[in-house]
Amino acid sequence: MKTIGFPLALAIFLVSLTAILVAIPLENGAFLLVLLAGFGLLFVGLTNLRKSTASWDWDRVPGQVLHSRIEKLFDHVEGEQVSRIHISYSYTLDGRTYKSNRFRLQRSDENVRSFLEAKSFNEKFAAGSTVEVFMNPLHPTDSVLEAGISERARSHQLGLIGSGIVVVACSGAIGWFIFFGKG
Repeated sequence: MKTIGFPLALAIFLVSLTAILVAIPLENGAFLLVLLAGFGLLFVGLTNLRKSTASWDWDRVPGQVLHSRIEKLFDHVEGEQVSRIHISYSYTLDGRTYKSNRFRLQRSDENVRSFLEAKSFNEKFAAGSTVEVFMNPLHPTDSVLEAGISERARSHQLGLIGSGIVVVACSGAIGWFIFFGKG
């Protein structure tokens, strides 16, 4: 699946960054930093969403679960008990063995909310079992056991993108008044 979304977003980002650096005098450095922060939020969110979508098309290779356990802990942000997934697995490509401990792409996906989901994980990824590993063909050390991201992690990325849009729009409006509102 080939998309033009990411290259287009990157091109817009680079053109905008170049225009900003050329147009803004150095004494307005704070304005520049806020604008760059907005573009940074946009870039990170778009990059993570693109990678999560692309992971479904990564090469699939057989792997072996080396270690698997669930740790119960309290999530102070959510105010509830969660289970954190700890796993390590190995897979072989072209005679070279790789090891990883990434279950899903996003770190926020290491925590599961329900006991049933944790139990299902333990059964599916028991130590010693053979699993399907999604491996990035461009970077064989980049792999996950479950492609994509959860709805929760997806909403985090959309939040980054939305925040980036708001910061860039507000910075643009403020910049407009700074540079053109002196009339």
